[in-house]
Amino acid sequence: MVARLRCWLGSADLESHSLWGSQRRRVFLIPPKIKGIGARHTCGPQRSSARSVEDCRARSPPIRAIVRPSMSLAMKPRTPVALLGLALLLAACPPRPLRFGPEGEITDPDTLIRLLDRRAERVRTLKSEARARIKTPRQSGTVNEFVAVQRPDALHLETLDFFGKPVAVLATNGQRFALYNGQDSTFYSGPASAANVSRLLPLVLDPREAVMILLGEVPKLAAEQTRLVVDEQARAYLLTLASGAVTQRIWLGTEDLRPLRSEIRGARAYDVRFENYQLIDEVVFPVEISLVAVDERGTPTGVEIALKYQELELNPSLSPTLFHLDQPANTRFVEVDELGRPLGAGPDLPLPEQPGLPPGASPGR
Repeated sequence: MVARLRCWLGSADLESHSLWGSQRRRVFLIPPKIKGIGARHTCGPQRSSARSVEDCRARSPPIRAIVRPSMSLAMKPRTPVALLGLALLLAACPPRPLRFGPEGEITDPDTLIRLLDRRAERVRTLKSEARARIKTPRQSGTVNEFVAVQRPDALHLETLDFFGKPVAVLATNGQRFALYNGQDSTFYSGPASAANVSRLLPLVLDPREAVMILLGEVPKLAAEQTRLVVDEQARAYLLTLASGAVTQRIWLGTEDLRPLRSEIRGARAYDVRFENYQLIDEVVFPVEISLVAVDERGTPTGVEIALKYQELELNPSLSPTLFHLDQPANTRFVEVDELGRPLGAGPDLPLPEQPGLPPGASPGR
């Protein structure tokens, strides 16, 4: 059969090439009838060994071949031209229309803010294990955390070692702050200020801000001006809040007003993202939260926190004792002021440095 194919088709390739790559074809040969009905010409070594292939081809009528693609082989794009064509085809498809909630498209920023606050009130407390990736200009690493929060400003954080034992504990009820650092056996106590809470976190957050973020809510700027548009490219509401030279932009889902991300410009602050929304305890809630510290122009300063909840509980009943911490035995006691300086040290004492990785963190992972 191969000899006959070579005789009639020469060196023709039995594979055809298309835009989608090489695909094998089925070839059906229909030899011509010669010298009488039913007679078929044959050309091969068994009949004419002395003939050359060229002589055979010259003396014989042409053969007809029907080439059909084999449907058993998958057609896969293999060329840049094919991929470009596919991309252009997809780009030509019109985007699906945006979906809005039961109230329809919201055009008034005050109405949206009111609905956003009502949505946030669905989650009052939270308790969860968490895995945090922390990056600072000096080092980076991962840490296991236990998190418990309660609106408006009660917070409990535990940094755990490999065996799940607490190596640092921070607790605040919104008025008083306490921190136990097991690495140097020191117990800090003082006002619940942003400087004191940031002794455990590499970002400066006051307790109310920290609680809002951990509960999946964006802390909003006290705005003098507001503006609301639909960001077609992001397929989300874009709420802009302005106060003097400081501007905050918040992106929200058009269907359920879920916070997506926020950025502040004009002041040292942070960008925050809420991702991986899941239905938990009948509430659609972000399981992953990330923060990036930025300067006034929005340039990252090198501090990042990425938190992922594990075994998350929403609206659990929490004991008030979670947000109060007594001094452990055999620890050094340090009373600090609102700026984080030890009392009695004098006003010339420099402010505490921004911390690196929390105690118990695994560097470089």
